[in-house]
Amino acid sequence: YIFSELSRNTEIICRRMRAEDFVTRKISYYLKSKIPDALNSKYGKIESFDINLPYYTNNPADIINAVEANFKKNFNPKFNYKSTGISVLELVHESKIPRDLFGVQDTQIGDNAFTSALDHLEGKYGKQVVYFASSLNSINKRIGEQNIRANKYPYEYGLPLPYLGEVK
Repeated sequence: YIFSELSRNTEIICRRMRAEDFVTRKISYYLKSKIPDALNSKYGKIESFDINLPYYTNNPADIINAVEANFKKNFNPKFNYKSTGISVLELVHESKIPRDLFGVQDTQIGDNAFTSALDHLEGKYGKQVVYFASSLNSINKRIGEQNIRANKYPYEYGLPLPYLGEVK
């Protein structure tokens, strides 16, 4: 489930990058556990991991594959994780991508039929109409929570109260 949340976050950030025509070659993701840590935070221990990609991309499949390989090495099933997140670093506009000597970057840029089909379907039918199987657990859980919240008495099912703001 933790990796599923991370995969969903990756899809969202890649959608945002494609909307603005940006690509990245470096990402960072974090895992936050419920174990208090005096050095990081009294609310939980945060572990952050940086990943350098072999080429510039905004394709979620490329980033999810890189994150998955790193996640398997760093995930500790003994910890009780409570959140994940991903950041893209060193963003570059697609028109400013430096080319490489062997043309690997040109091959990756030309292979964007998948992402353009994704964007077309999401533009026509709405967000998350198509998603990766690795995000399935996260999306199904969120849909279930939305259905419970839509009922007349959502708080009987043990869901957390939504943040409604502060009154002064």
